[in-house]
Amino acid sequence: YTLKLRTRFNLAWTVQKQSAMGNQTGKDKTNNDIEKKMAESAATNANQHSLLLLGAGESGKSTLLRQMRHLWGKQFQSEERQNYQKILWGNIIECMQILCQQCAVLAPTHKECEIDEKLEPQLQFVMSLDAQNPPVFDQKLCESFTNLWNEKGIQNTLLHRGEFYILDSVEYLMNTLPKYVGAEYCPTFEDMLRCRVRSTGLKKENFVFQDAVFSVFDVGGQKAERRKWLTVCDDVTALIYVCSLAGYNQVTFEDNTSNALVQSMAVYDQYINHDAFSTLNVILFLNKSDIFNEMIPKVPFTVCPMKEYKGGKHDKDNIITFVVEEFKKRTMGCQEGKRTVFPHTTNATSTENIRVVFTAIRHIVFKNYLKGSAMLK
Repeated sequence: YTLKLRTRFNLAWTVQKQSAMGNQTGKDKTNNDIEKKMAESAATNANQHSLLLLGAGESGKSTLLRQMRHLWGKQFQSEERQNYQKILWGNIIECMQILCQQCAVLAPTHKECEIDEKLEPQLQFVMSLDAQNPPVFDQKLCESFTNLWNEKGIQNTLLHRGEFYILDSVEYLMNTLPKYVGAEYCPTFEDMLRCRVRSTGLKKENFVFQDAVFSVFDVGGQKAERRKWLTVCDDVTALIYVCSLAGYNQVTFEDNTSNALVQSMAVYDQYINHDAFSTLNVILFLNKSDIFNEMIPKVPFTVCPMKEYKGGKHDKDNIITFVVEEFKKRTMGCQEGKRTVFPHTTNATSTENIRVVFTAIRHIVFKNYLKGSAMLK
């Protein structure tokens, strides 16, 4: 058995090296290796694991899935990356339109949020655009968006972001506007990670990690999509629940009012103890740690309507511990030792962070697999 394990890990190292190859031939070979390994595992039904990726909207589930595929699955080719071009243009338009709208809302009571009248023609031009069907992002658009982004009223409005919904990637998009100009623009993988695509239906990605075949299912996190979660539970090894730490100072996309962290816990409470999931362990991803770490020194945790918290308003370690314990309290069987919640602080836009975290997850899943196979007492 030890020899078998050693062989598996050696093979995994070979697959990972191939995945890291930058040339086209290497990528094609990696993709073929994944398909071959999946076929072998399917034939023997050995060392295959299904993970269900759950979480409320805007938690970063889809970004995590892209990272997993990038690290260990089929590589994103230029043709596929090109599909994100218009989505990114739409994200840019959506962000600026939200900021312009909120300027009008805040200006009567916050004079610093007023926009210079000289920019009114450009503001009207931007507001006339269709974010769902964006035009080619040309130089004229770039100039208009740049001028508005540099306006003090817009920047001051962004300081109130906890009061309205806006994409987390707004600064990334607006600070790099020139790169998106032109019909020939092809998104980079980093651009794809910052892109917001609201998930609908069921998405599945297969990849090989340390010689184990993983199938990760991503079901949309928006309210209308959650009823589908219960239909994807056959032979699931573990649940990955994704919660945005930054949600303590954000509102939800659905109603632009509810606190995002409170909503995430409510969704968890509603589904995690359903009969379909009641025996599964939970891998808890406290995501968007980068945004949380930047936010918490400036915005106290007390803006979040969770009155149970009694610790320091800016004490990030104590806050994270509190959030983990709140999720454990909501997990039936956790206090009795029948189920386990494995918490991990994550930043889905950091490839290295996800690499390290998933290595830890691999050990958790593999240990459960051995127990289930009666190979580990």
